[in-house]
Amino acid sequence: MSSISKKHIDFSIIIPTFNRRGFLKLSLFSALRQKNVSVEVIVSDDGSTDDTESVVKAFGDKRIRYYKNKQRLGTSMNFQKCFFLASGDYIFTLGDDDFILEDHALFDILNVMKKYKVGIGKIGSITYEDSPMNPYLALIQSDSLLVLKPKTTKCILTRSVDFGLGFFSGLIFNNRFLDKKMLKLDHVCHPNHMCPVERTTAYDLIQNYGMAYIPNHFIVARLSLQLIPRYFHIAKSGWFFMEKPITLTKKFIGGPEYENFKKVYLRRQLVLLPNIKYFSDIQNYMDVLQRMIHIDKTLLVDPAFILWALAGFLPKFIIRILRSAKIYYSKRELRKKLNKYKYFEKINVFSNYL
Repeated sequence: MSSISKKHIDFSIIIPTFNRRGFLKLSLFSALRQKNVSVEVIVSDDGSTDDTESVVKAFGDKRIRYYKNKQRLGTSMNFQKCFFLASGDYIFTLGDDDFILEDHALFDILNVMKKYKVGIGKIGSITYEDSPMNPYLALIQSDSLLVLKPKTTKCILTRSVDFGLGFFSGLIFNNRFLDKKMLKLDHVCHPNHMCPVERTTAYDLIQNYGMAYIPNHFIVARLSLQLIPRYFHIAKSGWFFMEKPITLTKKFIGGPEYENFKKVYLRRQLVLLPNIKYFSDIQNYMDVLQRMIHIDKTLLVDPAFILWALAGFLPKFIIRILRSAKIYYSKRELRKKLNKYKYFEKINVFSNYL
């Protein structure tokens, strides 16, 4: 597509994509409607076989930079490619089936990133399965700005666990501080694997420059039920999703702080255990439990681990009932919270793309 002018760019919004033309329209619309900031939108098409290219070109916006890979790179490596293409002061990550709710989000994010000079920023997310009009979960850390700086925050990487770095969309990387060589240290990844290529880079930025959670702004994210089983399944994904963040942390910290990180990180994952069983099988579930204990043997005497692990051995139909009940009550509570943020008013702007 047409190249953008060489003017100063505040944000590179990176969108790796593959065969999601319909959802991509929504992502692009939300990116291009951002106010009071200069943006480039980098779309890296991993060899789509649908009419993704036509969809992108139909926007006719010179801020879009479209690239199509001649050979499949896979999700992780395609994501990594976007990083190397980004030329803005900050890199904003956006999934091709997710979108930015507010049109002034990047302007507010820019002010925070500039003021506190942090390496990483993060905003909250609202997830749905079928329709953004029917969300069922919100990952909202706080209604207040949270800033962690390395000189004033003890065990900063452990504190970063609660910021949801593993969720792709809504991360902001300070491109001026970014050491892109760190991206290549993460992994050697098969095209079908889902490796978190951003982890090493994120940890490096947090350790050296700190991070911030910017409140009252959200990514609206589609939860792909096709993706979840592969994510949870060790053999299908090619890696254990709980293990990679811990392994990478060892590049930056050691001793008691590293042991503390392991404990905190693994215990944040315990609530996932019944879902891991529900979306995979008993053999994979046993493999997950064994890998967790291998990482941290103190789990064997942790009452919370034992409780959640036993819950995973319930028959799937019971887990399904419990999961449905949890989603039902979560939706009721969530609706109150979203009314506070005027979510249902804001979502109407996207009606032509939903």
